[in-house]
Amino acid sequence: MGPRVLLLHDDRALRSTLAECLERGGFEVVEDAGKSVPDSEILKTRIDLAILSLESAGHHRRVLLDGLRTNCPDTPILLLGAGGPAGAGDLVPFDGGVQALVAPTDLGELVETARRALERSQDGREARNRYGLQRILTQSKTMRSLLDLLRQVARTEVASILLRGESGTGKDLIARAIHYESERAKRPFVTVMCTALQETLLENDLFGHEKGAYTDAKDRKKGLFEMAEGGSIFLNEIGDMGPGLQAKLLRVLDEQTFCRVGGTVDIRVDVRIIAATNRDLEKSIQNGTFRADLFYRLNIFPLTIPPLRDRLEDVPLLAHHFLELVGRRYGRPATPISPEGLSKLQAYDWPGNVRELRNVIERACLLAKGGRIETDHLQFWRMGAEPSTQATIDLPPGGVNLDRVEKDLIVQALARTRGNQSLAAGLLGITRYRLRSRLKKYGIPSRKRSEEPAP
Repeated sequence: MGPRVLLLHDDRALRSTLAECLERGGFEVVEDAGKSVPDSEILKTRIDLAILSLESAGHHRRVLLDGLRTNCPDTPILLLGAGGPAGAGDLVPFDGGVQALVAPTDLGELVETARRALERSQDGREARNRYGLQRILTQSKTMRSLLDLLRQVARTEVASILLRGESGTGKDLIARAIHYESERAKRPFVTVMCTALQETLLENDLFGHEKGAYTDAKDRKKGLFEMAEGGSIFLNEIGDMGPGLQAKLLRVLDEQTFCRVGGTVDIRVDVRIIAATNRDLEKSIQNGTFRADLFYRLNIFPLTIPPLRDRLEDVPLLAHHFLELVGRRYGRPATPISPEGLSKLQAYDWPGNVRELRNVIERACLLAKGGRIETDHLQFWRMGAEPSTQATIDLPPGGVNLDRVEKDLIVQALARTRGNQSLAAGLLGITRYRLRSRLKKYGIPSRKRSEEPAP
């Protein structure tokens, strides 16, 4: 059975002709006259492609689009009778922000355009499976709540999103996931590192230039904003962007227009801006290196990615994931890690976050030479630091109550790990069995994970 097409057209004769053409091309056609509300049962079945006539009743079309968005969110749409400057197969905004393809007027090209639309849709689904939010691994309640929020934001048309967090927390991964969870997933995702180039070179890359704009500008060049039309542009480390370029970016956010370097004509663009920084932008505003008005425009929807030290329960999950990735890269099974090695990973505070964890795991796999990863294979070389094994408390002249000190450290470890005894034991450098023994000795209540306070 071929791809299933929902065909909406008021003209019975033309609808019949279109259906016959599509069926000869190997499609299964479900016809809808457009005179009444669509059959809800049709919308709940598999619909691979929708072909709509612009002449169909507006209310009926709206109900159909809402049903498709709810039940078949990845279904591509072809518009009949769109006309205009856009050519067949071009994406155009349509009816409440829905992106649709313009169908050809030549029926001989309709089947080929429908096939291309299905291929593009399949590419979008594969990209979502590869880059979407479901690829972000976490057991942390804080991160799960954040991912739920990201999923909601991605499917809105909010013009700008600001990702904040320390270096290595995965802001680039999350920016890409936002794009592929959105209705812009079938359009380009463009990444720009704002620290990589001088301001004049970065401006040229972002906005392009006209022929003769400067000595080497022998031809007109499109910028990254034009290349990202209909999609998303990710401005990484935007806190390092120069003041002149900040003013031009503000104009893009306010007016959705810009000029190429050396140009005089305004170019309109439909692009979602996802910005990221590890800087304290409020402090940058105070010292005059970042524009307050740009900050307010970018900060419409701020999202802060928590550091790895605040979600230590993710360390084992991520460590085993990286072990599998390294194994696949070298064509061998994932290298096992000893319980002591895992405890060492959990006892570290990860100043370099997830990126540092990945580097440490890859290095450990090479040092282990295919055997089990032990504690001496785990070297925290990136920051030149190890979990401290030296005493950090000076013994007072009058001495201390050792039991009281031990009890206080156990309470602190449980508080930091939100009651997770395995992680707390790792922080204390003891086994979980020994921790439970100390809990019983000091009468410390054993709190279950379900009793954790909400983040």
